[in-house]
Amino acid sequence: MEKPETSFGVIADPQFADKDTSRNRYFRMSLEKLEEAIEYFNSRKPDFVMVMGDLIDVGFSNFSKPLEIINRCECPVRMIIGNHDYNVAQNHLEEVPLLIGVPERYYSFRQNNWRFIVLDGNEISLFANPPGSMEYAQAEKIHETMLENKAENAFKWNGAIGPAQLGWLEMELDDAEKNEEEVIVCSHYPVYPPDYHNLWNDNEVLSVLDKSSRVRAFLSGHNHHGNYGCRNGVQFVSFSGMVDFRDNTFAYVEIYQNRMQVKGFGRESDRTLSL
Repeated sequence: MEKPETSFGVIADPQFADKDTSRNRYFRMSLEKLEEAIEYFNSRKPDFVMVMGDLIDVGFSNFSKPLEIINRCECPVRMIIGNHDYNVAQNHLEEVPLLIGVPERYYSFRQNNWRFIVLDGNEISLFANPPGSMEYAQAEKIHETMLENKAENAFKWNGAIGPAQLGWLEMELDDAEKNEEEVIVCSHYPVYPPDYHNLWNDNEVLSVLDKSSRVRAFLSGHNHHGNYGCRNGVQFVSFSGMVDFRDNTFAYVEIYQNRMQVKGFGRESDRTLSL
């Protein structure tokens, strides 16, 4: 039987909060959904689990319960910070990355011959940076320009990647090329297909990805409905949000030499995607 080169679980947008249901978002139910997902992953023993961001909906104190469940995972957990994770009091903003186990807000890691590159789309935003900071001023300027241009994704709950991080991404991709590694890029925010959930500077990121022959997939959350597209042979998958509706949603992904097999649970679709 063919064995995958790597396997991992995916959880997107639990958005736990101790508050009542609103707009089909069952905030409290995310705890039992997380428990179900972690129990499944522990039974399958993937190489790691990727949490695509938005562990909480609002409130710094709400981190403790979902983190307690995630810490029961018997394999490494890779975290991405989402926009709602910064929906905390200003004095807690700097504590968020370390609390959830992300000492570097963007980073990469290797799993067998695969390099996973994790982006930080909150870098330039109106929620992850305090008013008066350089990043906040940059975000204000970008957002105003996008509104003037009537950009589809000109929402305050999106963000952008700065020049230094874009340069780092290019270096990571160049290094993967030299080492003949296959690449999967992960982000809370999608960049393709065009959508109102996308990163503010999605086209800049796509331009960097276009220069590399090693990128095989781009995985994201943020769009609770989920989304899919294929561009220049790269598979773009946005996983559906766990917080929405009563039924659960998460995924188990197996990577083979020529394909990505996604086993979806609940509202998440099964997919076989060519790599």
